[in-house]
Amino acid sequence: MFKKLAFCFFVLFIGIEHQVLLGQNQLFDSLTLSNQRVYISLEDALKEPEKVYRLDLSSYGTDTWGDKSSILTELPESIGKLYNLQELDLSDNQLTALPKEIGDLKNLQYLYLQTNQLKSLPATIGKLANLKRLNLEANRLIFLPIELKGLTSLVALDLDHNSFNSFPETITQLSNLEELSMHSNSLQSLPSQIGSLKKLKNLEIWDNHIMTLPEEIAGLTNLLRLDVSSNSLTNLPAGIGKLEKITSLNLTENSLPMLPSSIGNLKSLMNVDLSYNVLSTLPADIGNLAQLKILDLTSNHLASLPVSIGKLTNLEQLDLNINKLAFIPKEISNLSKIKELVLFQNELTALPAEIGKMSNLVSIDLNTNKLAMLPSEIGKLANVQVLVLWGNKLTSLPNEICTMSNLMAIELQDNQIVKLPACINKISNLIKIDLSHNKVAAEEKKRLTDLFPSAQLDF
Repeated sequence: MFKKLAFCFFVLFIGIEHQVLLGQNQLFDSLTLSNQRVYISLEDALKEPEKVYRLDLSSYGTDTWGDKSSILTELPESIGKLYNLQELDLSDNQLTALPKEIGDLKNLQYLYLQTNQLKSLPATIGKLANLKRLNLEANRLIFLPIELKGLTSLVALDLDHNSFNSFPETITQLSNLEELSMHSNSLQSLPSQIGSLKKLKNLEIWDNHIMTLPEEIAGLTNLLRLDVSSNSLTNLPAGIGKLEKITSLNLTENSLPMLPSSIGNLKSLMNVDLSYNVLSTLPADIGNLAQLKILDLTSNHLASLPVSIGKLTNLEQLDLNINKLAFIPKEISNLSKIKELVLFQNELTALPAEIGKMSNLVSIDLNTNKLAMLPSEIGKLANVQVLVLWGNKLTSLPNEICTMSNLMAIELQDNQIVKLPACINKISNLIKIDLSHNKVAAEEKKRLTDLFPSAQLDF
C-alpha cells in the first residue's frame, strides 16, 4: 500500500514538473498573449512567477494624488525570476541601467523601454533569443553591445531619439529584422553592411546628419518604406533603383540636385516626397513610375518638367509649387485623376490648352506666377470649385470661364483686371470673388454687387 502511494506521489510530482517546464517553453501568439492577465506590481508578480506572462511597470508621470513615487529609478535583480514572462513594459520611468538578470527572461517576446535614461544595455540582453520587439526610443544610448546580435528573433527595433553618432554595426547581424527606426539621432552615415538586412521592410532614419547612402542599400530587396527626410543628402546611389518592392520614399528636406535615372525602376512606388531639395531637373525615367499616386516636388529649382510626366496616369496629387517653372508640358493633361493642381510661386507665363482635359480637377492654385491670360479651354473644367489666380498679370478672363458651373471661389487680387466677363452671373454658385488690388471701375463694382448680393466681394 505504501509503495503504491509513494509511486502515485512520484507520478504526480513528475506531472507537475513537466507542466512547469512546458509553461517555461510555451510562447503565445500575440492574440493569446493579449488575453493574459497584466500584472502591474513586481511584488505581486513574484508571489506567483509561474503565472506571470505580462508585466506592466510603466509610469506616466503622476498617480491620482500627484505623487511620482511609482516612477522606477532601478529595476530589481529579482525580475529575472519571472521565467514565463513574455511581455515587459518599463516605459516612462527614470531607469539608467538594467540588471544583468534581464537576460534570464528566456521567453520574453516584447520589451518596452522607451522614455527612460538608459545610457547602455547589459551584454546579457543578447540572451533574449525569443525577443520580437524592442523599443528603446527616447533614451541616452550612444552604442549597443555586440551581444545584441543574439536577438535572432527580433523583428522590430526602435532607437529613435537617442544619441547615436554612428550606426551600430551589430544591428546589421539581426537577420530577421523587418522594422528599424533610428530617426532623431546624429547619424553621419550608414554602413555598407546595411544591405545584409534582407527582410527589412521599413527603414526610418529621418532627422539625422546623413550625407550619402551606401550603394549596398540595393540589398534591401524587401524594403517597402524608406524615410531619409531631414538629412544632408547630396546624391542618391544608383543602387536605389533595385528596391523594386518599395511603395513609399520620403526624401524631403535634403540637398539633392538631381535624381539617378535608376529611380525609374521603382515600379511599385506609390508615394514620393522630394520637396525642399534643390532639384533643377527630373530624369525622363520618372515616367516609368506607373503606380505613383502622390508626387511632391514643392520648393525645388525646377525650370521644366519632362514630357514623360504625362505617363503617370495613376497620379492623384502633384505638388509643384515654389519652383522656377516657366511652362508645363501639354502632356500633363494625361493626369486625369488629379483633383488639385498646385503650381503657385513659379514663373508661368501661359498654360497649355490641353489643361481643359483634366476633368477631375476641383481646385487650381496658380498664384504668384506671370500669367497674362488663361486659355479658353479652362472653361471645360466643370468640376473646379476654387480658382486661385492672385499675383499674376491678368487683364481679363476668357468668357468660357462662365461655363465653370461649380465654381464657388475665385481669387484674383493683385492683377490688372478692369472687369469680369458679362456672363459671370451664370456661375450661380459663386460665394467669393476677390478683386482687391486690381483696376476695377466703380461701375463694375456696382454691377458685381448687384449680381451677387450674398457673396463675399473684395475690391
